[in-house]
Amino acid sequence: MSVGISPRKASSRPAAGTLRRSHPAAVATVDAFLDALPAAVEPATRDVAREAAALRAMHGRALRLPHALVLATATVVVAGR
Repeated sequence: MSVGISPRKASSRPAAGTLRRSHPAAVATVDAFLDALPAAVEPATRDVAREAAALRAMHGRALRLPHALVLATATVVVAGR
C-alpha cells in the first residue's frame, strides 16, 4: 500500500467548517476519517516553505499557496528519504 504525504495545513481544512458549526460528534467523525487515511501528515518546515516559495516563483499566481505547500511537502519529504 502506498502512503500519501500531506502538509499539516491540508489536514486542518476539513475540520474548519465542522468546528465553526460546533458539532462535537461531527468533529470526532472528521478526526476518525483523517486518522484512517493512509497518509503521513508532515510539518511545514523551513525547507518546505522555501520549496513552496520556489514553486510559486516559477508558476506565479496560477499555483496557489495551499497547492504549492502540498507539492513542496511531497518534494522535500521524498528527497529526504
